[in-house]
Amino acid sequence: MCGRYVRRSDKQKIAEFFHANPQPAELPMPGADYNIAPTTFQPIIRQSRESGEREMVLARWGLVPFFTKDLKDIKGLSTINARAESIRRVSANCWGLHRDLKSLEFEHKARGPFGFGMSLKLQGSPLPAIQHYGERQLETEVVCDRCTLRYAIYGVFGWCPDCGVHNSVQILTKNLEIARKKLTLAESLEKDLAETLIGDALESVVAAFDGFGRQVCAQKGQEIRFQNLAGAKRQVQSAFGFDFTDALQPGEWEQTFRYFQKRHLLAHKMGVVDEDYLQKTSDPAAVLGRKISVKPAEVSALMVTVEQLGRRLYDGVFHVS
Repeated sequence: MCGRYVRRSDKQKIAEFFHANPQPAELPMPGADYNIAPTTFQPIIRQSRESGEREMVLARWGLVPFFTKDLKDIKGLSTINARAESIRRVSANCWGLHRDLKSLEFEHKARGPFGFGMSLKLQGSPLPAIQHYGERQLETEVVCDRCTLRYAIYGVFGWCPDCGVHNSVQILTKNLEIARKKLTLAESLEKDLAETLIGDALESVVAAFDGFGRQVCAQKGQEIRFQNLAGAKRQVQSAFGFDFTDALQPGEWEQTFRYFQKRHLLAHKMGVVDEDYLQKTSDPAAVLGRKISVKPAEVSALMVTVEQLGRRLYDGVFHVS
Protein backbone atom coordinates (compact mmCIF):
# COMPACT_ATOMS: atom_id res chain seq x y z
CA MET A 1 0.00 0.00 0.00
CA CYS A 2 1.02 3.64 -0.10
CA GLY A 3 2.93 5.01 2.88
CA ARG A 4 0.15 7.39 3.91
CA TYR A 5 -3.33 8.27 2.75
CA VAL A 6 -6.25 10.49 3.74
CA ARG A 7 -9.78 9.55 4.80
CA ARG A 8 -12.19 12.49 4.79
CA SER A 9 -15.51 10.71 5.34
CA ASP A 10 -16.71 9.57 8.76
CA LYS A 11 -17.89 6.02 9.47
CA GLN A 12 -21.57 6.90 9.04
CA LYS A 13 -21.07 8.25 5.50
CA ILE A 14 -18.92 5.28 4.53
CA ALA A 15 -21.51 2.80 5.80
CA GLU A 16 -24.38 4.61 4.06
CA PHE A 17 -22.51 4.83 0.77
CA PHE A 18 -21.73 1.10 0.68
CA HIS A 19 -25.01 0.06 2.36
CA ALA A 20 -23.01 -1.75 5.02
CA ASN A 21 -24.20 -3.42 8.24
CA PRO A 22 -24.07 -3.36 11.20
CA GLN A 23 -24.46 0.25 12.24
CA PRO A 24 -21.04 1.93 12.35
CA ALA A 25 -21.76 3.36 15.80
CA GLU A 26 -20.18 0.20 17.15
CA LEU A 27 -16.81 1.05 15.61
CA PRO A 28 -14.45 3.30 17.63
CA MET A 29 -12.77 5.52 15.03
CA PRO A 30 -12.22 9.25 14.45
CA GLY A 31 -14.47 11.20 12.12
CA ALA A 32 -11.62 11.93 9.69
CA ASP A 33 -7.97 11.02 9.48
CA TYR A 34 -5.43 12.97 7.45
CA ASN A 35 -2.35 10.89 8.19
CA ILE A 36 -3.27 7.22 7.94
CA ALA A 37 -0.36 4.82 8.36
CA PRO A 38 -0.42 1.11 7.43
CA THR A 39 -0.27 0.07 11.09
CA THR A 40 -3.47 1.88 12.11
CA PHE A 41 -6.92 0.29 12.18
CA GLN A 42 -9.20 1.73 9.50
CA PRO A 43 -12.67 0.82 8.16
CA ILE A 44 -13.04 -1.73 5.37
CA ILE A 45 -16.11 -3.14 3.65
CA ARG A 46 -16.39 -6.91 3.35
CA GLN A 47 -19.04 -9.57 2.83
CA SER A 48 -20.17 -11.23 6.03
CA ARG A 49 -19.60 -14.99 6.14
CA GLU A 50 -22.71 -15.47 8.25
CA SER A 51 -25.30 -13.28 6.52
CA GLY A 52 -23.70 -12.65 3.13
CA GLU A 53 -24.41 -8.92 3.53
CA ARG A 54 -21.90 -6.11 3.44
CA GLU A 55 -20.41 -5.15 6.76
CA MET A 56 -17.98 -2.48 7.86
CA VAL A 57 -15.22 -3.55 10.22
CA LEU A 58 -11.89 -2.17 11.37
CA ALA A 59 -8.78 -3.77 9.94
CA ARG A 60 -5.08 -3.13 9.66
CA TRP A 61 -3.10 -3.40 6.43
CA GLY A 62 -1.03 -6.52 5.93
CA LEU A 63 -0.90 -9.84 4.14
CA VAL A 64 -0.96 -13.26 5.75
CA PRO A 65 0.67 -15.75 3.34
CA PHE A 66 -1.62 -18.52 2.19
CA PHE A 67 0.69 -21.22 3.54
CA THR A 68 0.65 -19.85 7.11
CA LYS A 69 -0.62 -22.33 9.69
CA ASP A 70 -0.02 -20.19 12.77
CA LEU A 71 0.11 -16.39 12.99
CA LYS A 72 3.15 -16.75 15.23
CA ASP A 73 5.07 -17.90 12.16
CA ILE A 74 4.85 -14.43 10.60
CA LYS A 75 5.41 -12.38 13.74
CA GLY A 76 7.63 -9.46 12.81
CA LEU A 77 7.22 -10.10 9.07
CA SER A 78 7.02 -6.67 7.43
CA THR A 79 4.61 -7.20 4.57
CA ILE A 80 3.62 -3.53 4.79
CA ASN A 81 6.59 -2.35 2.77
CA ALA A 82 7.01 -5.41 0.55
CA ARG A 83 8.03 -4.37 -2.96
CA ALA A 84 8.32 -6.36 -6.14
CA GLU A 85 11.66 -4.63 -6.81
CA SER A 86 13.27 -6.20 -3.73
CA ILE A 87 11.68 -9.64 -3.60
CA ARG A 88 14.84 -11.31 -4.90
CA ARG A 89 17.15 -9.86 -2.28
CA VAL A 90 14.91 -9.56 0.79
CA SER A 91 13.95 -13.08 1.76
CA ALA A 92 11.55 -11.99 4.50
CA ASN A 93 9.36 -10.39 1.87
CA CYS A 94 9.20 -13.56 -0.23
CA TRP A 95 6.59 -14.96 2.15
CA GLY A 96 8.29 -18.32 2.50
CA LEU A 97 8.75 -19.01 -1.21
CA HIS A 98 12.19 -20.47 -0.70
CA ARG A 99 11.01 -22.52 2.28
CA ASP A 100 8.04 -23.89 0.32
CA LEU A 101 10.23 -24.99 -2.56
CA LYS A 102 12.58 -26.73 -0.14
CA SER A 103 9.64 -28.63 1.31
CA LEU A 104 9.03 -30.21 -2.09
CA GLU A 105 12.39 -31.93 -2.10
CA PHE A 106 12.42 -35.73 -2.18
CA GLU A 107 14.74 -38.62 -3.00
CA HIS A 108 13.69 -42.14 -4.00
CA LYS A 109 16.64 -44.49 -4.26
CA ALA A 110 16.73 -47.25 -6.81
CA ARG A 111 15.62 -50.67 -5.68
CA GLY A 112 16.84 -53.89 -7.19
CA PRO A 113 19.36 -54.40 -10.00
CA PHE A 114 17.12 -52.73 -12.60
CA GLY A 115 15.45 -50.06 -10.49
CA PHE A 116 15.44 -46.32 -11.19
CA GLY A 117 16.07 -43.64 -8.64
CA MET A 118 14.47 -40.19 -8.65
CA SER A 119 15.08 -37.05 -6.64
CA LEU A 120 14.19 -33.37 -6.56
CA LYS A 121 16.42 -30.88 -4.79
CA LEU A 122 16.61 -27.11 -4.66
CA GLN A 123 20.21 -26.00 -5.05
CA GLY A 124 21.77 -22.63 -4.44
CA SER A 125 20.59 -19.72 -2.35
CA PRO A 126 19.42 -17.16 -4.96
CA LEU A 127 15.65 -17.05 -5.46
CA PRO A 128 14.19 -17.55 -8.94
CA ALA A 129 13.63 -14.41 -11.00
CA ILE A 130 10.11 -13.05 -10.72
CA GLN A 131 8.66 -10.80 -13.42
CA HIS A 132 7.48 -7.51 -12.01
CA TYR A 133 6.89 -3.88 -12.81
CA GLY A 134 8.44 -0.97 -10.96
CA GLU A 135 5.79 0.92 -9.04
CA ARG A 136 7.97 3.97 -8.63
CA GLN A 137 8.35 4.28 -12.41
CA LEU A 138 4.59 4.87 -12.62
CA GLU A 139 4.58 7.62 -10.01
CA THR A 140 4.46 11.35 -10.69
CA GLU A 141 5.65 13.61 -7.89
CA VAL A 142 3.61 16.77 -7.49
CA VAL A 143 3.87 19.79 -5.21
CA CYS A 144 0.47 21.42 -4.79
CA ASP A 145 0.65 25.06 -5.84
CA ARG A 146 -2.05 25.98 -3.31
CA CYS A 147 -1.07 24.24 -0.05
CA THR A 148 2.53 23.19 -1.03
CA LEU A 149 1.89 19.56 -0.07
CA ARG A 150 4.31 17.19 -1.79
CA TYR A 151 2.61 13.97 -2.88
CA ALA A 152 2.91 11.21 -5.50
CA ILE A 153 0.25 9.71 -7.74
CA TYR A 154 0.11 6.87 -10.24
CA GLY A 155 -0.13 8.25 -13.75
CA VAL A 156 -0.11 12.02 -14.28
CA PHE A 157 -3.31 13.75 -13.21
CA GLY A 158 -4.83 13.68 -9.74
CA TRP A 159 -6.18 15.61 -6.76
CA CYS A 160 -4.20 17.03 -3.87
CA PRO A 161 -5.05 14.81 -0.86
CA ASP A 162 -4.86 17.79 1.50
CA CYS A 163 -6.68 20.73 -0.10
CA GLY A 164 -8.46 18.88 -2.93
CA VAL A 165 -7.11 20.95 -5.85
CA HIS A 166 -6.73 19.14 -9.18
CA ASN A 167 -3.17 19.24 -10.53
CA SER A 168 -4.09 19.60 -14.20
CA VAL A 169 -2.86 23.21 -14.50
CA GLN A 170 0.48 22.23 -12.96
CA ILE A 171 0.91 19.35 -15.42
CA LEU A 172 0.03 21.64 -18.32
CA THR A 173 2.64 24.15 -17.17
CA LYS A 174 5.28 21.41 -16.85
CA ASN A 175 4.59 20.14 -20.37
CA LEU A 176 4.81 23.66 -21.78
CA GLU A 177 8.16 24.05 -20.06
CA ILE A 178 9.42 20.94 -21.86
CA ALA A 179 8.35 22.43 -25.19
CA ARG A 180 10.15 25.63 -24.26
CA LYS A 181 13.34 23.64 -23.66
CA LYS A 182 13.01 22.13 -27.12
CA LEU A 183 12.99 25.62 -28.62
CA THR A 184 16.11 26.50 -26.65
CA LEU A 185 17.85 23.37 -27.88
CA ALA A 186 16.86 24.11 -31.47
CA GLU A 187 18.88 27.33 -31.37
CA SER A 188 22.12 25.34 -31.20
CA LEU A 189 21.31 22.87 -34.01
CA GLU A 190 21.74 23.00 -37.75
CA LYS A 191 18.79 24.14 -39.85
CA ASP A 192 17.16 20.79 -40.70
CA LEU A 193 17.33 19.46 -37.16
CA ALA A 194 16.22 22.79 -35.74
CA GLU A 195 13.12 22.86 -37.96
CA THR A 196 12.21 19.33 -36.91
CA LEU A 197 12.59 20.18 -33.23
CA ILE A 198 10.56 23.38 -33.57
CA GLY A 199 7.76 21.45 -35.25
CA ASP A 200 7.96 18.85 -32.50
CA ALA A 201 7.67 21.60 -29.90
CA LEU A 202 4.51 22.87 -31.62
CA GLU A 203 3.00 19.40 -31.55
CA SER A 204 3.95 19.03 -27.90
CA VAL A 205 2.12 22.24 -26.97
CA VAL A 206 -1.07 21.13 -28.72
CA ALA A 207 -0.84 17.63 -27.24
CA ALA A 208 -0.31 19.09 -23.75
CA PHE A 209 -3.43 21.24 -24.05
CA ASP A 210 -5.45 18.37 -25.48
CA GLY A 211 -4.52 16.06 -22.61
CA PHE A 212 -5.14 18.82 -20.08
CA GLY A 213 -8.55 19.73 -21.52
CA ARG A 214 -9.69 16.12 -21.67
CA GLN A 215 -8.80 15.54 -18.03
CA VAL A 216 -10.50 18.70 -16.81
CA CYS A 217 -13.74 17.93 -18.66
CA ALA A 218 -13.61 14.27 -17.66
CA GLN A 219 -13.85 15.30 -14.00
CA LYS A 220 -17.38 16.47 -14.82
CA GLY A 221 -18.28 13.45 -16.94
CA GLN A 222 -17.68 15.10 -20.33
CA GLU A 223 -15.50 13.66 -23.09
CA ILE A 224 -14.18 16.55 -25.17
CA ARG A 225 -11.13 16.58 -27.41
CA PHE A 226 -9.13 19.77 -27.86
CA GLN A 227 -6.95 19.18 -30.91
CA ASN A 228 -9.83 20.63 -32.94
CA LEU A 229 -9.96 23.94 -31.14
CA ALA A 230 -13.10 25.30 -32.83
CA GLY A 231 -14.98 22.07 -32.16
CA ALA A 232 -13.85 22.06 -28.54
CA LYS A 233 -15.07 25.62 -28.16
CA ARG A 234 -18.58 24.62 -29.26
CA GLN A 235 -18.66 21.50 -27.08
CA VAL A 236 -17.51 23.33 -23.96
CA GLN A 237 -20.15 26.00 -24.49
CA SER A 238 -22.81 23.30 -24.85
CA ALA A 239 -21.67 21.24 -21.85
CA PHE A 240 -20.68 23.95 -19.38
CA GLY A 241 -22.28 27.16 -20.64
CA PHE A 242 -19.19 29.33 -21.06
CA ASP A 243 -16.66 30.23 -23.75
CA PHE A 244 -13.13 29.42 -22.62
CA THR A 245 -11.70 31.31 -25.60
CA ASP A 246 -12.94 34.62 -24.19
CA ALA A 247 -9.62 34.73 -22.32
CA LEU A 248 -8.03 35.83 -25.62
CA GLN A 249 -8.34 38.90 -27.77
CA PRO A 250 -9.80 38.32 -31.28
CA GLY A 251 -6.36 38.54 -32.87
CA GLU A 252 -4.88 36.13 -30.35
CA TRP A 253 -7.66 33.62 -30.99
CA GLU A 254 -7.09 33.73 -34.74
CA GLN A 255 -3.36 33.15 -34.31
CA THR A 256 -3.90 30.32 -31.82
CA PHE A 257 -6.38 28.64 -34.16
CA ARG A 258 -3.88 28.97 -37.03
CA TYR A 259 -1.08 27.39 -34.98
CA PHE A 260 -3.34 24.47 -34.12
CA GLN A 261 -4.03 24.00 -37.82
CA LYS A 262 -0.28 24.06 -38.51
CA ARG A 263 0.12 21.26 -36.02
CA HIS A 264 -2.56 19.32 -37.93
CA LEU A 265 -0.54 19.64 -41.12
CA LEU A 266 2.62 18.44 -39.38
CA ALA A 267 0.88 15.46 -37.80
CA HIS A 268 -1.27 14.32 -40.72
CA LYS A 269 -0.01 15.93 -43.95
CA MET A 270 3.77 15.84 -43.39
CA GLY A 271 3.62 19.61 -43.12
CA VAL A 272 2.34 20.19 -46.66
CA VAL A 273 -0.23 22.98 -47.06
CA ASP A 274 -3.59 21.83 -48.44
CA GLU A 275 -6.84 23.52 -49.46
CA ASP A 276 -8.47 22.83 -46.10
CA TYR A 277 -5.73 24.73 -44.25
CA LEU A 278 -5.96 27.73 -46.58
CA GLN A 279 -9.75 27.91 -46.27
CA LYS A 280 -9.75 27.65 -42.46
CA THR A 281 -6.87 30.01 -41.67
CA SER A 282 -6.52 32.45 -44.61
CA ASP A 283 -2.79 32.34 -43.89
CA PRO A 284 -1.20 34.85 -46.30
CA ALA A 285 2.25 33.25 -45.97
CA ALA A 286 1.10 29.73 -46.85
CA VAL A 287 1.37 28.38 -50.42
CA LEU A 288 -0.65 25.40 -51.60
CA GLY A 289 1.51 22.29 -51.93
CA ARG A 290 4.50 23.73 -50.11
CA LYS A 291 5.73 22.92 -46.63
CA ILE A 292 4.31 25.02 -43.84
CA SER A 293 6.67 27.30 -41.96
CA VAL A 294 6.77 27.14 -38.17
CA LYS A 295 8.83 29.79 -36.38
CA PRO A 296 10.07 29.62 -32.78
CA ALA A 297 8.28 32.89 -32.01
CA GLU A 298 4.98 31.32 -33.08
CA VAL A 299 5.46 28.37 -30.73
CA SER A 300 6.40 30.71 -27.90
CA ALA A 301 3.29 32.81 -28.53
CA LEU A 302 1.17 29.66 -28.57
CA MET A 303 2.52 28.63 -25.17
CA VAL A 304 1.31 31.90 -23.70
CA THR A 305 -2.19 31.69 -25.17
CA VAL A 306 -2.54 27.97 -24.38
CA GLU A 307 -1.77 28.62 -20.73
CA GLN A 308 -4.38 31.40 -20.70
CA LEU A 309 -6.94 29.10 -22.31
CA GLY A 310 -6.07 26.35 -19.85
CA ARG A 311 -6.59 28.48 -16.77
CA ARG A 312 -9.86 29.85 -18.17
CA LEU A 313 -11.08 26.33 -18.92
CA TYR A 314 -10.13 25.10 -15.45
CA ASP A 315 -11.79 28.03 -13.69
CA GLY A 316 -14.94 27.70 -15.78
CA VAL A 317 -15.36 23.96 -15.35
CA PHE A 318 -14.65 23.96 -11.61
CA HIS A 319 -16.41 27.30 -11.01
CA VAL A 320 -13.35 28.98 -9.56
CA SER A 321 -14.00 32.66 -8.93
